[in-house]
Amino acid sequence: MNSSAFTIEQRVDPLVADAENDTPTIIPAAYPNAKSFLCSYPLGTYTCLRAHWRSHTIDSYQPLQLNFHLDRLKTGFVLSSDRQGSSQAIGFTEIALCSTKTLVERLLEHCALSRMRPAPVLLLTILWSYDTKALDRNLLIAILVSRMPQISPHQKMDTRRYALVYGQPRVLPACKDSSWIFNRRQIEEYKEEVQKKLSDGILIEVVLVDKAREAGVPRLLEGLITNVFVVQDGQVWTAKEGILHGSMSQLVIKACAALQIPIIQESPSYNDRNLWQAAFLTIRVMSPIGVILWDPSVFTDENSFKEAPGNSSEWEQTDLSRQETKHSRELVEKIYDYIVSQLFETE
Repeated sequence: MNSSAFTIEQRVDPLVADAENDTPTIIPAAYPNAKSFLCSYPLGTYTCLRAHWRSHTIDSYQPLQLNFHLDRLKTGFVLSSDRQGSSQAIGFTEIALCSTKTLVERLLEHCALSRMRPAPVLLLTILWSYDTKALDRNLLIAILVSRMPQISPHQKMDTRRYALVYGQPRVLPACKDSSWIFNRRQIEEYKEEVQKKLSDGILIEVVLVDKAREAGVPRLLEGLITNVFVVQDGQVWTAKEGILHGSMSQLVIKACAALQIPIIQESPSYNDRNLWQAAFLTIRVMSPIGVILWDPSVFTDENSFKEAPGNSSEWEQTDLSRQETKHSRELVEKIYDYIVSQLFETE
């Protein structure tokens, strides 16, 4: 059991009164991480919600962007259910939303009174799934809460990091479905092979690519678990279509608006790579990319997976650390500082 994490779950039947549904119980978590938690349940839509400790008025954990995450669950669940041919999803969602809010409140109250306090930030992984024991009626809601590594407002931005451009877009990008954990395994295995070839840095993410829009011209979409942003001529570029919009990417967009930084919601093109002055991923908050590796497969129609090239010289590279300017560095730092101030602001 993980003494610094807890789980709660409830089976919701839309055909009975709320009082007749299962009474949920909070128990210590038996999962080492969110990935193992999700893999232990039937497939479904999920989201990862942050909660921050607030103590200036009343000691409590406050969820961040709760409505955003509830809307993601609702939208993803309906989309996923439509694909699977279920007609009951819409009837489930309103009841599930109310139940989820209640479960989140109970879990955060429990954490505030437990030994987890005063962890500055908690991560809640919330799953909506059809219950395989009663597939025609019940919706299963399961939540894992655990500590997040502390985010320092003065975190140093390390540019000695690689991102590999490789892999096709997801089938249903607007839905954060737990099936993606299994579907991306081949890409993750390839990432591990690529990492072995890199002697001077760490491969922090694989960025999926759109090859259909322009023949032979790959465009950046999103990471396996992140969103990607590129800085070019004082503007911030990021894909709008064909991706899952994360909660942290919404904060980046909000920061750009507040700081009057132009943002172009269009997938960055390979043709403009030499004009890029910075790029970053929404890992935890923001993680700058030092070097972009372009896998040879992104320039072909080949969709199959293969062994990694023998050494890093076989990839075309865009070294952003050499293309960075003082202005682009300051721009990224301003966005980062704004987001951190929002995350740590006292409500």
